[in-house]
Amino acid sequence: THFLYEPLNRYETNLFNRQTDAASFIQSRKIRGVKILADLFHMNIEEEDICGALRSLASQQVLGHIHFADSNRRAIGMGHTSIGPIADLLKESGYDGYVSAEILPLPDSDQAAVRTITSFRDFF
Repeated sequence: THFLYEPLNRYETNLFNRQTDAASFIQSRKIRGVKILADLFHMNIEEEDICGALRSLASQQVLGHIHFADSNRRAIGMGHTSIGPIADLLKESGYDGYVSAEILPLPDSDQAAVRTITSFRDFF
């Protein structure tokens, strides 16, 4: 089992905001049992290159979980995040961890759930 650390955007914390900064901290101190929870919503705000950050985490074997959310914290497809390249990268990198939705229940919880399940099926 692992402890998951989730870098949040700058509006929510003054700790680590970027994925690779958090990963570097963990690795430089040889902290065992900690992996990164990469939230696509936060990454949309902080990362220059979401795929590049995820590629780095995967290659360092510190990617432990993905929050599958669009740029506006809604279900995938309801914002402007380009999910195709992200999903392709995760598959190509051999990522076999969990992907979950941490999204707003908009326009309502049922439609958000249906949209999320459809996106999971479409991309994975």
